Parts: sequence; C-alpha cells; structure tokens
Amino acid sequence: MGDSAKRVLFVNSEIFPYVPETFESSCGRRLPQGIQERKKEIRSFMPKYGCINERKNQLHEVIRLSGMNIIINDVDRPLVIKVASIPTARMQVYFIDNEDYFHRKALFREEDGSFCPDNAERAIFFARGVLETVKKLRWAPDIIHCHGWISHVLPLYLKKAYSNDPIFASSKVILSLYDDKHHGLTLCSGSLGCTKANDYTAMVRKYGAMGRIHFAHVRNIKILDDGGFEESGHYSPCGSLDVVGILKAYHDVGFDGYLRPDHGRMIWGEQGKPGYGLYDRALGAMYMA
Repeated sequence: MGDSAKRVLFVNSEIFPYVPETFESSCGRRLPQGIQERKKEIRSFMPKYGCINERKNQLHEVIRLSGMNIIINDVDRPLVIKVASIPTARMQVYFIDNEDYFHRKALFREEDGSFCPDNAERAIFFARGVLETVKKLRWAPDIIHCHGWISHVLPLYLKKAYSNDPIFASSKVILSLYDDKHHGLTLCSGSLGCTKANDYTAMVRKYGAMGRIHFAHVRNIKILDDGGFEESGHYSPCGSLDVVGILKAYHDVGFDGYLRPDHGRMIWGEQGKPGYGLYDRALGAMYMA
C-alpha cells in the first residue's frame, strides 16, 4: 500500500471472533490489523448478527451515531450503531444493527439452507448504514475495501447516490471475492462477444460447468471491419454470433437461471432509448424459446 493512502475503510460480511472462524472471517479480522500495524488509520464495519453475544463481546451502542432512519421499500428502518474492540489486536469494530434485519441468529440462510428472502434489503441497509456513519464521523477514507457479498452493494451506492459527496470524493474501492458458489457472473454475449478474441460459447461451457453463471444476456451483434460492432437481429444469420450454438451450450451445462434477450434494435418505427427496442427484444425472446 502506497504512502499516499492514510485511511482505509473495511466493510466486512464477517469478522472473527464475532462469528465462527472461516477464511473470510479470518481475513476480516487479520487484514485490518495488518494495515493498522503499518501505521495506517482504519475503520472496520460488519453487521450485528443475532448470533453475536453482546455481553460476551462487550458491544455497546454509540448514541451519537445512532438514531437515523433509513428508508427501505417506503418503510423507515432505525439505524443503530454499536462498537466493540478486539483487545489482542487493539482494533475497534463498528456494527450496523437493525431489529428487523439483523436480530435473527442465522447470517444469510434459513434453516433449510436457502438464502433469507430479504437479503437484498439487508445488503442495502448495511451499505447505506456504513456510508452514513462514515459521513457522521467526518472521516474521509482513501481506500474502501469490501469483503463478502453483503458489502457488494456499497460500490454501486458510491458510484451513484454518493458520487458527489465530498467525504468519498477521493476514495478508491477494492472488492474482494471469495470462492463461494453464490459469487457468479452475468454473462452477456454482446459485451463479451463483441471481439473475435473471445469465444463466448466456450465461456458458457467453462463457467456454466462451474455453476457460476447466475444471469445470462443473449443477443447477437455484428462485428465490423474496423473492430467496432453494431446491434443486429437475434437470429444467428443476422450477426456474427452463433446464437443457436450459445443456447445449446447453456442447455448442455444445465443452466437453470435467468436468461433474457437483453438489447434490441429500434424497428418498425419504434422510438425510445437506443439499444432497448421492445419489438426486437420480443423477437429475440421468441427465437430463444
């Protein structure tokens, strides 16, 4: 880490010893400590899951940081901030808490192993809770390091809702991914197939066999002589991609996720946002079916 980076914000899904030790929770525990030992200033956040024993771990609420409401789906959700220290590391951890989202014992899954149905809302609440708390602290991070899937919404908020906030104006984002089946790809044939250097069908077979394709965008494009490309009809002969071969690859790997025609041309006199023609996408859905 360069000398110019003085402040590092860690946004964690898990930190040991507050949750059981795994590779991810161990990284959440040891990486901030290592950065702090290099004389950098850190702040570390995680959700306050219901399985965390507040008395044993000596958590206490930070009144001056709590009290804000975050609106999720038109419902005001109180934001409660708690803090604790890891004595052996001389490291402080901030906890994002809310009775509706984080008081259950499980981290992310129901008893049957399925994801909690409100995990997306929990991730949104966590991301906004971290960013609003950092603003209240008036602590401008040079680097924001996100660990684990529940932190992955935060970079989107930084890019959009907080893009003009001076606290984060100079912040650089690092996103750490772990070998987890729930980390996957949105594989777009237009984005990845727009150069002859990529074999999109081979990508489908490789990552599909790994079970890492979560969403599929299938469209055809025509690659131009100058290296550019343009939208074309979804039917294979209309463009440069073998859409039939692509769909066969998805079938062969047993893909059962969401598949959509994605982009489309403006045809039959339609007017609207370029690349999102309704009629052409409807034709694409028909071809794929």
